[in-house]
Formats: sequence, structure tokens, C-alpha cells
Amino acid sequence: MSRLALLPGAAAFTLLQSPLWEPELQALSVEASMQWSVKAIENPGPSYGALDVDGSCDHFEPLRNFTPKNPLADDFEKPTAVIPRYRKLTAGQLQDLVSNGQPFVVEDCGQDAPLISWSCKDYALRWPEGKMRAEYSEGQRPILLGDADWFRTLRPTGLHSQHLSKGDKLAGPYIWHVKDHEPNQCCNSTETCWPVKRSVQEHWRTPYFLRQQHINAQEAKDSFELWFSLAGGGALSHADAYNEMTLSLQLRGSKEWRLAMHPPVATAFDAIESHDGGIYKSKRWMPEYDFTLHQGECFVFPPGYFHETFVRPDAAAEHCTVAATFQFIAPLPARYWRNFLPRWFNSHLSWEEHSLEVWAPVATLSHQGGTNWEVSARTSLLLRKLDSDQDERVSYAEVDAFFQRPENHWATDKDFAWFPFVPADQAAQVKDEVAWELRRSVARAVVDFHDLDGDGQISGSELYTSLWQWKVLVQKKRSLMKLFKKRKGKTNSQDVLRFEIDFLRQHAGCSQLGRLRAEAACQRLSELQMQNPIGQSAEIPLFRVIAGEEDEEYDIEESKRREEL
Repeated sequence: MSRLALLPGAAAFTLLQSPLWEPELQALSVEASMQWSVKAIENPGPSYGALDVDGSCDHFEPLRNFTPKNPLADDFEKPTAVIPRYRKLTAGQLQDLVSNGQPFVVEDCGQDAPLISWSCKDYALRWPEGKMRAEYSEGQRPILLGDADWFRTLRPTGLHSQHLSKGDKLAGPYIWHVKDHEPNQCCNSTETCWPVKRSVQEHWRTPYFLRQQHINAQEAKDSFELWFSLAGGGALSHADAYNEMTLSLQLRGSKEWRLAMHPPVATAFDAIESHDGGIYKSKRWMPEYDFTLHQGECFVFPPGYFHETFVRPDAAAEHCTVAATFQFIAPLPARYWRNFLPRWFNSHLSWEEHSLEVWAPVATLSHQGGTNWEVSARTSLLLRKLDSDQDERVSYAEVDAFFQRPENHWATDKDFAWFPFVPADQAAQVKDEVAWELRRSVARAVVDFHDLDGDGQISGSELYTSLWQWKVLVQKKRSLMKLFKKRKGKTNSQDVLRFEIDFLRQHAGCSQLGRLRAEAACQRLSELQMQNPIGQSAEIPLFRVIAGEEDEEYDIEESKRREEL
């Protein structure tokens, strides 16, 4: 019997794709592709040059007809892709933007923010006991807001030629993790900790397009942090360690942002350091957007997006700028997770942040996220549970009904740090409303994750493809973990290379056409085959990520050496 014969409508399986397939993000020129390939022979690292040269983009519309370049390239110019900007953002717009993982700006975001225009000195005078962190300082030393002159004195930290500062001395920002003013975190007493946090929260107001839901309004209020950046200062390119969307609200002054999607990561040899400046060392920092965020505007971006900031000294009307940053829970970036899942499995999100626990409920409709099942049988089982009208299509309403059943309340049974502070007479109602909000968010995410053709429903073919991909990627991660553990016992790097070549041969579909062929993975396979064999002690970047050996701060001398080479 065919593996697909167990499924309703098996003859209509037209959407199968390689579990390693990803949309084309943007196209590199043929010349650039060849240059990357030559480098790959000398050094284990990816090229991922697109085979087509029409500049097409299958996912992010603003990147259509845009070709990124590294800031060190002789012909580098400011990226021309235009960041989408909105006013009076609607719930429908928010849903689509977030699900797709499209970065965007909301120009009227801070229209009623109480903290708008507060100066750095105002914060220092109001909360002198607030504990900040001085980024890029030795040991990222703590500093009090009440300490003298921190908001007037520039603190240069180093030279970074790929940063927006173009190699000029960069001053690191100060970060006040207001959310961490909790006992046993930044202090030891409820008497010295909570009053500070609660006092700041009294001045907080969540942006209008998020405040209608408790899970966003309350979570933002409980978890925001404040960034203070002086003119001539900013943050090095990095990708945050969160699985939710991030929002940065510019409360005072202006700040320039430059960002790029996490590069493809087909193998363990291609992992990118996510910490500050790590991507510069790989020479895969290819900015897509470059824009200025003005006072009262906010920037919203998805997990895994690399970004750097700079307060230009020649354009800064304000010597010390202020921004508030937080993550929000709903909507979920489900289409974005799904479309680029292969690279996420080889990224810091998977290996450092336990992301499988976040993705699994959406990908497998199970809180356990295991793969101890056969794909066809699991698909058939889920269709029987979901497809209540037996039309061989699963709608949002049917997924929502699935999560309403008592046995599936695991999707909404969440605890939040702010629950204990809800007034007792409102607690039951608030928890019921939060469960309802979570259920609707997860149900919407399930449809977006599995709906490959965009018709708003899940077919048996689509569900099968999703589960197949999930199982393949989870099994690969387990195999890499075994190799990592052996590697710590002096395992030959050749073992990892053989595994990656075999895996790509089996799953990239390089002899197929259409979506059954993962183009970037097939190109990487060709490069690895040219490199085979490699040295027994060749570096495996992913294993550094797993071991937590990423550099916390960009090595300036190493940067200069690489650029000279």
C-alpha cells in the first residue's frame, strides 16, 4: 500500500516539497555567486547564491528586485529596499505582517506614550537607584541611573568597519532592564526592587494596536526595557534570543537602523554567531533595510532578524536618545517560522533558546512535540480530530474548536509573571480572557503554518508536508547532538561532513523540480562535495553555538586580520 493511501484525497497531493525548501529571499548576481563558491572551497562556509538573476523574492515584497551587498564591498551603497510604514494600523494588517515576519514601522505608535520626550537626565533624577548595564564595557559592568554624567560622557568602545559607524569609534548603549527589577534578579528585596518597577510601570502605556489583548498589553508592561544611546553610539549587528516579535519604540531623539534576515544555514558548518558583531566575522552581513526611526515611531521585527543601530553625531539633535523595547505574544510569526524553518533549526533560536518547545504545538498540534510517529498515520489521526465536517479541508473554526476541548487546553494553560498582581476580584475573568486570546492566537498560527497555498485552509497534503518536514528536521537535530557529544571526545570533523552530505543527498531533492528541490541546499551540497575531504580538526561553527562558545563581543584585532587577508 502507498504511504499516502491512508490519507483522504491522497491523489490530490500536489504541494509536497523538500523539507529543506525555503522561499528565495533575494537573488545574488552570478558573479557574486561564483565568488562565494570560490571562497567556500578554501574555507567551510556557504555561498547560497541564487541560480536565477532576476532579483525575484518569493516572500518579502519590499525585497523584490533588490540585491544585498556586504558593507566592505567596493560598490556597496545604502540599501534601497524601503521599510513598510503604517499609521492607524489595523488588527488585520498586524496579523498579516507578523505572520509573514515582515519588519515594519508604525509612525503613530507612541502618540499617547507618557514617557515620550523624557530626557536621559529625567530618568536619572526620577529613578536614581535603577540598575543599568553598560554594553561593550569590560564585564558589561552595572551602573546606576543616578551615577553622575553617564548621559553626557561618550564611552568609546572600538572600531567596527562593517557597522553603520564605518570604523569610527562607537559608544556602547546603556540598557535598563526594568523587567528584571524583581527579587533575586537585580536585587534581593521586595522593598528595594518592586517599588522601582511598579513606579516606572505607572508611566507606561502599551501602543494602541497591542493594548486590546491582555497577553500583549500586560506582558509589554511587565517586560519592557529602556535603551539609552548617546550621539556616536549604537549597537553592533546581532539577532535577539527571542521567539516572539520585538517592538522598539523611540521615546526621545532619532536612531538609524540597519537590518537583514538571518542568512540560510544548511549545515553545521554554516552557523552564524548571533551575538553582537558575530555576523561581521562571517562576511555574511548583507543589509536589506537602512532607515531612521524618529521620536514617537516604533519598529517591529521578527525573531532571527539581524539588526544594528547608530545615533549619528552629525544628525543628532539630542545628545542622549531613549527607546523602549519589549516582545509581544500575539499574533505569532507562523508563516515566517514555517517558510524558513530549516535555517531556524540550525540557528541559535533552536540550539540556545529551546525554540522547539514554542514551535512544536503549532507544527504538530501536540504539547510534547515528539516525532515517535509515522507521518501518514499522524496526518490521518489529526485530520480525523480536526476535520469535523469531513470535507477534507481544515478551517480556522475547526482548529479553534480542537483547542476548546478539555484534553487540548495545554495550548492555553499558561502562567504569566504578572498574574499575581491582578486584583483578586478580577483574576478569574482575566485568566479566562487570556485563555481565549491564547486559543485564538494559536489556532490562527496553526492555519498559517500549515496552509502552503494561502487559501486559508489546511489540506491533507499540506499537513503531511508539514509533519514530514518537522520529523526530518528534529531527527537531524538529534543526530547532530550525538555527533557533538562524540566531537567533545575528539571526533573527526570528517564524520560531520559525511553526515551533512548524506543528509542533503537524501532530503534536498537535488534531482527533482519545483518545490521538491531545495535550491540553496543543493548548491551547498555541491560545495561540500568539492571540499570533501576536509581537515580532521576543521571548525564546526554550530558546535560552538551548542557549547555556548560564541564570542560575546566582536574581536577588533581578528576583524582587522581578516580584512587584511
